[in-house]
Amino acid sequence: MASDPLKILGEAVGKQTGPARSWHYEYLHNHTRRHLADLQLVAALAPAGKVLEIGSAPCHMAALLALSGYSVTGVDLDPTRVADFVRDLALDVRRCDIERSPLPFLDGSFGCALLCETFEICESTRRSC
Repeated sequence: MASDPLKILGEAVGKQTGPARSWHYEYLHNHTRRHLADLQLVAALAPAGKVLEIGSAPCHMAALLALSGYSVTGVDLDPTRVADFVRDLALDVRRCDIERSPLPFLDGSFGCALLCETFEICESTRRSC
């Protein structure tokens, strides 16, 4: 396990360039407490086996899990939008449109599935989509 996963995540965010840079900064600033709470929840549940994170981008939770010693695989509609971040932290994030395609894994491949980044608000109605 890394000595300080949040510090390593912050350093990786600080190294980002290009169009996703401001997204990473704002996301980390606005979601750090939730990420830490989610990480504590996963630790308390102690899943046996790999962790699947659905809707990973910007992949901060996947990074925190991996840096904390979990075997984690993420899936996202378009992981290329955070490809530099994924590469920098050697994350396993795969492309999948979960609304149109089955997950590209065999049944029983994971001990836990997270959907931390999939709750969305429709801006036009300000209600859940």
